[in-house]
Amino acid sequence: MNLLIKKSIVFLLALAACTGKYAFGQRDIVSKNQAHRYSPGGEFFFDYQASQPVDSDSLTITCKLVLNEEKASIEDYNFSFFSTDSYSASADNELAVDSAYIGSRGNSHFISFSMPTIKDTELLVMEVLSRVSGVRYYFDILAVEIMPITVTDQSGVPVVHDWVRPGEFGTRSDRQSYGLFYSLNFDPALPPMVTRDPKPSRQMTMDSLFVIQPSEPFILNKEGLYLFQYDTTLSTGTPVTVVDKYYPKPSRLDQLVDPLIYITTRDEWNRLSVKGIEKKDFDKFWLDLTRSAQRAKRIIKIYYDRVEEANQFFTTYKRGWKTDKGLIYIVFGTPDRVTKTQDKEKWSYFARQNAAPVEFEFIRVNSIFSTEHYVLIREKKFANSWFKAIDMLRKGRF
Repeated sequence: MNLLIKKSIVFLLALAACTGKYAFGQRDIVSKNQAHRYSPGGEFFFDYQASQPVDSDSLTITCKLVLNEEKASIEDYNFSFFSTDSYSASADNELAVDSAYIGSRGNSHFISFSMPTIKDTELLVMEVLSRVSGVRYYFDILAVEIMPITVTDQSGVPVVHDWVRPGEFGTRSDRQSYGLFYSLNFDPALPPMVTRDPKPSRQMTMDSLFVIQPSEPFILNKEGLYLFQYDTTLSTGTPVTVVDKYYPKPSRLDQLVDPLIYITTRDEWNRLSVKGIEKKDFDKFWLDLTRSAQRAKRIIKIYYDRVEEANQFFTTYKRGWKTDKGLIYIVFGTPDRVTKTQDKEKWSYFARQNAAPVEFEFIRVNSIFSTEHYVLIREKKFANSWFKAIDMLRKGRF
């Protein structure tokens, strides 16, 4: 028997059998801690893409589950889907779902779920039950997140995040579609206590428009933002950001220098941001800061791990480290508690290393270019927490 088919059968049997072992809790998303979404050292990393072709009444959720537990297997996880009217209401309406195990790459597993579509006003709740830890993890999916055109890799597996590397992914449709290309370079986020942006917001100006014929593959090669639509007069489409081949890891010198804007003084940044900076200048900054090669290595590893994770978690049409969420994540680390409503997300950091507890709120800003872009509510009261976090980070006190 084909190994993939055999494993699919085992997975589906486990999916059906893994009910009733653990007591069900109330599924109101507003009360759930969703910090697991941004925890690189957690039990698993999870990402997904919701898609639904035009004129179809079937919704497909493609999931990527990266298992961090050494002895865990895909059969240790049970997936259920529920619909509800709001974040505060309990999601008790379980949906009938057809599931298929697509395959694995190392410890990454790809699964597809098909179900009836949800209404524009409904919230889809995905529950992942771990038989390793006994914990139930929850993920919320809004109707605005459903993409009309699917972007896949060379083997036909749909992309499960908002960014792709050049040449690895493309799009194919059974009807004529359009691709709009934008070449953009956004500024990094401002500190949380800066309440007014001194620069006007950047307008999204299209660089080029091209037509994709039915069943004709189109491979994404050029770095930038793409928007795929069936009709350019509509306010819906599938956005994809093409990044460099090493993303989300910063690899070039400029990619290492640029995120330092968050933790440097004005004089330090002026020296680092000059054109033609060399690697020795970058190394000198860290050695001057830490006065120890060993301490420098430790801080560099943790700092750029956070930059990479911010890129992984928060990339939309902006690089993840440049977003407001990326800013807070890089400086403060993984939040202790994350709660969500339809329009907001709150991050809570408990007291740590003489630092007072602090909470940040982000507002969801939906657009045709992203349904997962959030803007920080900036307040002057964050100044003390910000400077304290920067000081601790520069001293290597994580």
